[in-house]
Amino acid sequence: MDEGKELLYKLIDFKRKNISFVDQEDILFDGINLVDIADMLEKDIENLCDVPDSIIDFVIEEGKISDLNVKKNIVQLRDLLYGKRNYNLFVKINKEYRDAFDVFKSALLDYINKKLPGAKSYVEIDKNLNLLFQGLDNHKLIKNFDFIESLCHEYNENAYDTNMLKIYRYINSHNLKILNPPDIEFEDFDIEIEDETEFSDKIYEIFNKFEMDYRTLPNFLLKDLKEMDSNLIYSTFDVIKQNKAEDGGVLHLIPKENQVLRVVLLLYSSPQAVKSVVESLTTEEDGVDIDSLKILLNYNMSVFIDRVNDYFKPRNKDYLSIIDGLKEIKVNYKLLIKRNPLFMSQNFDMFKYIVEYCHEFGCDPKELVNRCHKTLTINPTIIVNNISILLSHKVNMFTYFKDGKDDFNLIKVEKLDKILNQLIEKKVIKKYSFTNFEKINTIMVNSVFKKAKRN
Repeated sequence: MDEGKELLYKLIDFKRKNISFVDQEDILFDGINLVDIADMLEKDIENLCDVPDSIIDFVIEEGKISDLNVKKNIVQLRDLLYGKRNYNLFVKINKEYRDAFDVFKSALLDYINKKLPGAKSYVEIDKNLNLLFQGLDNHKLIKNFDFIESLCHEYNENAYDTNMLKIYRYINSHNLKILNPPDIEFEDFDIEIEDETEFSDKIYEIFNKFEMDYRTLPNFLLKDLKEMDSNLIYSTFDVIKQNKAEDGGVLHLIPKENQVLRVVLLLYSSPQAVKSVVESLTTEEDGVDIDSLKILLNYNMSVFIDRVNDYFKPRNKDYLSIIDGLKEIKVNYKLLIKRNPLFMSQNFDMFKYIVEYCHEFGCDPKELVNRCHKTLTINPTIIVNNISILLSHKVNMFTYFKDGKDDFNLIKVEKLDKILNQLIEKKVIKKYSFTNFEKINTIMVNSVFKKAKRN
């Protein structure tokens, strides 16, 4: 079996075991599973008609909803939606009903998360696991990359890069076989069929320059090559074919055998986007940083993409903002690109928010990026969540960031609250008065090591 495929099956088994702790009995009320109710309401407001009075009363009471109009509107809306489903009654959901529904649903989710943290997310995780399994077993497209990346990170953070490379290689091969299946031989018939695979002269010129047999390309690229304005495509080609990188000539930095990557650059980038990336990696002293440019072209093409399309996220604007921000805080962006090229295509607004949030507690932005670049790339929100957890344990975050002896690991670790509570219960650390962050970090590392050794 292909290494990447085998690894995906392992990720599915690993996650299923991890979420098997969810005890549905703990979130039953009146014999009804509250997780199922929440899932129904998130899918469609009209499913409110299946919620009984006992559940409505329970959620109102547990959520401490004092506004009597909320209950009145929820009951009225529920009854109207019941009439719509069963008696074809016309129902207009006004703002008052919608607001009451949002308050009710939020109170239900809050109760579920307090009663059994992770129970609500179990439903969504299970769906994603089933989709991934169906893709592997039923030869369907695999597209939920964000979910797979989070699984891979949770499975083995230290081997994340290596594992994701194996997985991406397999998924690319898997999806391409579906998008571009092998030709099927049919019996010859004496019928003239018009050749629909026609391109403009400019596109054929590009094929010749690439020394490419266009029939080897995936169908989705061929479709866009035919439908997109050939002048736009050629304008990008005219730039990237230049001899000098300074002029935008980056074509020679992509290996000839990687024709798909070359065509993706043509279709979904633009002369402006290509030149902007080149300029961002150019200094008066050293000229163009060819090594960084080559890494981004081959491992993070999204930073060059600025045209909206159905297949790749345009991240050119995010990249330009991020690299300007890195230069401003004096991060060695060349080294960062070499170590973690995917960092350069994250959501800039999220990145900016987290940097500014940490800075409010005295954290040096440069230190944050250097020590937490993988977490900022893969799971940035965990940093904010973990700071909130540490604050709830009365940790002085100014002292924490100033000290930094644990390499900021406490704000990067999964399930931090659970770990801290276990250490407090075992009297390894004192509640509300622990300051030896390096000691806690050592305990966590040793715990992970022992667990891995047992497995």
